[in-house]
Amino acid sequence: MSSAYLWQPDDFQWTRESHVARFMRQHGFGTLAELRAASVRDTGWFWDAALQDMGVEWGRRYTQVRDDSRGFPWTRWFVGGQINVTHNCVDRHVRVGHGGETALFYEADSDRAGDSRRVTFAELAALVNRCAAALRAAGVRRGDSVGLYAPMQVPTVVVLFATMKLGARFVPIFCGYGEEALRERLASCAAKILFACGTLTRRGKPADTGGIARTAAAQVPSIGRIVWTDTNDWEEFLGGHLLARPTISGPSACRGAGDSKISAGAIACQQAPTVPCEPTDAEEPCLIIYTSGTTGRPKGTVHTHAGCLAQTGKEIRYGFDVRPGEPFFWVTDIGWMMGPWEIIGCLLYRTPIVLFDGAPNFPTSDRLWQLCEKLGVVTLGCSPTLIRLLMRATDGRGPKGHDLARLRVLGSTGEVWDEASYLWYFKNVGGGRCPVANISGGTEIVGCHLQPYPLEPLKACSLGGPGLGMDVAVYTDEGRPAPRGTMGHLV
Repeated sequence: MSSAYLWQPDDFQWTRESHVARFMRQHGFGTLAELRAASVRDTGWFWDAALQDMGVEWGRRYTQVRDDSRGFPWTRWFVGGQINVTHNCVDRHVRVGHGGETALFYEADSDRAGDSRRVTFAELAALVNRCAAALRAAGVRRGDSVGLYAPMQVPTVVVLFATMKLGARFVPIFCGYGEEALRERLASCAAKILFACGTLTRRGKPADTGGIARTAAAQVPSIGRIVWTDTNDWEEFLGGHLLARPTISGPSACRGAGDSKISAGAIACQQAPTVPCEPTDAEEPCLIIYTSGTTGRPKGTVHTHAGCLAQTGKEIRYGFDVRPGEPFFWVTDIGWMMGPWEIIGCLLYRTPIVLFDGAPNFPTSDRLWQLCEKLGVVTLGCSPTLIRLLMRATDGRGPKGHDLARLRVLGSTGEVWDEASYLWYFKNVGGGRCPVANISGGTEIVGCHLQPYPLEPLKACSLGGPGLGMDVAVYTDEGRPAPRGTMGHLV
C-alpha cells in the first residue's frame, strides 16, 4: 500500500467550514487528535455537546448523560430524557416551515421517468400519519414489533417512521432472504404485522417475494396481517380500510407488478389524520436489525430512540458534513445497517436521500452515474464490490460523459479495499477532489468504530481513525497493544 497521501484537506476551503471544524473551534480544540481524545476521556461532555450542536429536540431533556453506577455493562444513557426519532426526522421540519423541501428521491429498476418520485417532508409527514393511524387501528402498540420485507422504496421509509412514531419497533429484513431466514427473524421479534413487497424486480425480471412472505408469515403465530406495499393494498391500508381487508389466511392478494402503483403525493394530499409522537423514553427501543447469520444464528440487535439519533447523527454530520437540500445516495438495502443509518441520520438534517430500487448497471452500465448527474448527488456511498463491478462494466472507463461536479464526499463500507479499486473510485468517480470516507462499524452499534473526518489527510484504503466517542485500539492475540504497522484485533 502506498504511503503517500492522496487527499489533503488544506486544498479545499469547504473543509475549514465543515461541521467538525466549527465544532472544534467552538470548544477550543486545535487538532482532530485532541477532539478524539477528549471525546473518550469525557464521554459525558462529548455527547452533551454534540447533541446540542446536532440540534435534536427532546420532549423532556435528560438530567444525566450517563449513569454507570450499576457497572459499565449496565450503563444507562440520557437518564430521564424523552425523545422520538420521527419527531426529529420528519414532524419538526414541517412544523418550522420546511414541508416543501424534498425528503426522498425514488428511482425504480425500470428507469422509466414515470416510476421516479420526489416526496416532500410535508407529503412524508402525511403518509407517516396515515400509516401510524392504520397501525394503531390494527392493534400495534408501544413495544410491539413491525416487520418489513421490501426494498428501498417510499413505503419502506413511511413504515419506519410510522412504527417509531407509535413507540413500536421497526424490524427491516433483507428482501433477498428466503423463507426460513425470514420466518426465523419474524418469529424472534414476535412481529405483529408484516409489510412486504409482492414482486421484486431486478434487471427487468420479477421475483415472487410475495410467495416467500406468505409462507414464512403463515408459520409465525404473532403475525395478524401482511400489507403489500406494491399493490392497491398499500393505498387501502393508508386509507383506513384495514378492518375490511382479509387477513393473511385469506386471498393474500399479492397482485403483480403490473398493477397500478399509487404516487406518494396522491395519497398524502388527501386529508391525513394527526397522530402525535409517543413520548418515548431515551432508551426505549425503536429498531431491531438482524445480523447476517453467517457465523451462527442471526442476532437481533436492539437500538433506542436516543441511541439511533446520537450515533447516526454524529457520524453523518461530522464525518460526511451533510447539509440541507444536498442529496445523499448510499447504495444499500434497508435490511442492512446502512439503510436505517442513512434514513435517520440524513433526514435529521433535512438532507434528502436517494432510494434506489434497482441494479446499478441496469438497463445500462452507467445507470449509477446517470442518477448522480440527474439528482445532483453530493454524497455517494458504494461498497468495494460494487466499485469492482462498475469498473468491469465500463472496462475501467468510469463515469465519462457524466457531470458529477456536485459530488463532494465519497463513502464506503462493508469490506476491505484493494488499492487499485480504491484509486479508481477516488480518481474516476470523485475526480481526485472527494475524500473517501471509508467507515468500519457494525450492526451491533448501528454505527462506526473507525471513521475519517474532513480535517485529516487520506492514504489509499485508509479508515482514518477512531470515530468520535469511540474508544478503540488494536491488540495482539496475547491481549497486548499491537505495534503500529502490524495486524491485530480491533477492541
